[in-house]
Amino acid sequence: MSTRKRWSVLVIPHHDGGKQRSFTLSRWQVVGAGLFLGTSLLAFIGGLVFWAYTGSLQLQLSLAQRKNQRLVAEVARVKQLEAQIQELKEIRRQLLRMLAPEEMLASAGPLDTVRDVPLTTRTLNESETPLSLPDESRPFGLPTRGVLARPFSDDHPGIDIAAPYGTPVVATAAGKVVVVREDPTYGNLVVIKHESGYRTRYGHMLKAVVRVGDHVKRGQIIGFVGSSGISTGPHLHYEIWEKNHQVNPLFFLGIARASRPGPTS
Repeated sequence: MSTRKRWSVLVIPHHDGGKQRSFTLSRWQVVGAGLFLGTSLLAFIGGLVFWAYTGSLQLQLSLAQRKNQRLVAEVARVKQLEAQIQELKEIRRQLLRMLAPEEMLASAGPLDTVRDVPLTTRTLNESETPLSLPDESRPFGLPTRGVLARPFSDDHPGIDIAAPYGTPVVATAAGKVVVVREDPTYGNLVVIKHESGYRTRYGHMLKAVVRVGDHVKRGQIIGFVGSSGISTGPHLHYEIWEKNHQVNPLFFLGIARASRPGPTS
C-alpha cells in the first residue's frame, strides 16, 4: 500500500499562552502554491517590463512631438524666407529697370542675385544714353566683360569682376600710367592718373601691356584678366579714387540718372 507524501507546517507563536497550529499539505497543494507564487512573480516582473517599455515609448513620443514642432517652426521660417526672397527679387527687378539699360536686363535672365548680373563695357556713342558723355579723363563704364563677383563696400574699396583668363582689360578714362608693378596683394597692378582728378586701379591681372609714363585713351587695352596676387580665381579688381577717397565704380556705369558722385566719407 503506497503512502502519499505530505508536508506539515508548524506555526509556533512567540508570546506566552499562544496556541500552536499545524497545517498538513499534500504534494499537489505544495506544487499548486509554488505555481501560484511563480506565476505571481512572473506577472510582477512582466508588469515592471511593460511599465518600463510604455514609459520609454511615451518618452520617445514626447521627443518626436517636440522634434516635429521644431520642424514645423523651421518650415514656417523657410516659407517666410522664401517670401522675403521673392520680394527681394522683385525689388531687384525694379531697381534694374530703373538703373540698367534694356540689354542688361535681358541678359540677367533667371539669375537670383544682383552680384550675378553680367556687366559689360559699353561702347561710347551718343545713341546709347540720353546723358551727355563724360569727358575722356573721367572714368566711365567698366574695364572688362564679366560678372560682378564682389561689390563695393567699406572693407572692399572696389569691385571684383570675374572673367576668364586672358579677357582684355581696358582703361575706363584717358590718362597717364603712374604705376605698373607686381603687388603682394593685388598682383599685377596698373594705376592710371586722370586729369579729372581721379585715379583708377586695375589688379590681379595676368599681365600688363603698358608701362609707367604711357598715355592711354579710354577703351585702350592695358592688360588681361588673371589671378595674380592674393586671389581665389581669375577676376579683375577695379577701384576708383577721387582726391584720396574711394568711390563706388558702379556710379560710373553711365546708366544712373544721379548727379556726379562725391567722395565717400
